[in-house]
Amino acid sequence: AGPDFSRTLLKRVTLVKVGGEVVIECKPKASPKPVYTWKKGKDLLRENE
Repeated sequence: AGPDFSRTLLKRVTLVKVGGEVVIECKPKASPKPVYTWKKGKDLLRENE
């Protein structure tokens, strides 16, 4: 079975001013422990981007 994302609290739309900051957490429940990455389009994002 795939990971369970039901514990991830994320609104469908999050508004942020240009230059502002938003924190998006990903806490999937899965076994074995999942490895995940964040991308913007095709570009890989680092933790503080």
